Amino acid sequence: MVLLARPETVNASEYELLMQYGQPRTASTFDFMVVCVLAHLSHGLGSPGGYRKKVSCGFEPKGISGPRFAALAAEHPGEVRVGKAHQVFDLGAPPDGAPVPEALYFVSSRQEDVAAELAALPFPERGALGGVQAYDEFVELGLASIRRNFRAVFPDVSDEQFLMVREYMAHWDVLRQCCGGQAARSVVAQLHGLKTRKRSWQLDRPHCELYDLDVVEEALFNTTIWRWNFAAAGQGFWRDKEAQMRRGMCCFGNAEMHNGGYFNPKEGVQEYLRAHGDPRDHKIDVKAACSHRNYQSDYVEPIHVDCPARPGFPPCRGPRVAQPLGWDDWPPSLPPVNHLDIHPPGPHRPR
Repeated sequence: MVLLARPETVNASEYELLMQYGQPRTASTFDFMVVCVLAHLSHGLGSPGGYRKKVSCGFEPKGISGPRFAALAAEHPGEVRVGKAHQVFDLGAPPDGAPVPEALYFVSSRQEDVAAELAALPFPERGALGGVQAYDEFVELGLASIRRNFRAVFPDVSDEQFLMVREYMAHWDVLRQCCGGQAARSVVAQLHGLKTRKRSWQLDRPHCELYDLDVVEEALFNTTIWRWNFAAAGQGFWRDKEAQMRRGMCCFGNAEMHNGGYFNPKEGVQEYLRAHGDPRDHKIDVKAACSHRNYQSDYVEPIHVDCPARPGFPPCRGPRVAQPLGWDDWPPSLPPVNHLDIHPPGPHRPR
């Protein structure tokens, strides 16, 4: 076991194992996603010379342990692995005596005494603390927390790239909280006609009703970060196929949730729904409702929509549509892409 400590100086690009740890509902996936994207950038995503090391990101269902870390190093030598786990296991040393790689940990927590929380967990030897994301502070700062928490730890990522990460995460965070099985609990409640315990003025209540989620999807797929990664890998950042961002995931995920997917209400809620009407009794034809999103595509290439040229700017390559999150202009060095023949985002559609 090791007592995690933050070194005076730390450079995440010097580690081949970056691990996010946090209990569910601590914004752990946001923390993980930021680390994942920054790791890609620090190892060459978007640079003229390309990647210096291969980077892969994904959930670790086997949790954090010395044997698991040793297995990852043996299976993927010389690669950078970014993992996310909710559990830490005391499994001792690897049975074959294999070395356990040094890990850099990023922690999300709702606890006031994070040091005590971490001290009680059996982290493997040879680990350092890259940063802590306190939930209350994250809710207060929002996207500004990215630079505050990670600027010093990823010195190889430029200030301009940090702005690109912020743009990407702005869209990603809306989709994360408003769509499908990983949606915020308040969103799940609203989709089933239930009251939410979150007040409208609480900072961590997602106001999904303000967004056309189709448009937010396209905004994400037209960010510089997504375009660079798609050109390099032909898919999103997660190595797990079922976790990939795909066009239509919001429409399909929320329609399936309306029909009962991802929704397991307690008996008291079941009684309320039986008495006041259960949306699951009026199922949506998911395919018909979401055919406009072309969910049959495994990977998501940005949509091409003609838009006016502006003097001094590179040609725009995506839909210039009204939406609440703002746009950046694409870098002229971006490689060309093959565009899917699908409909551009339409007007607001009911969730």
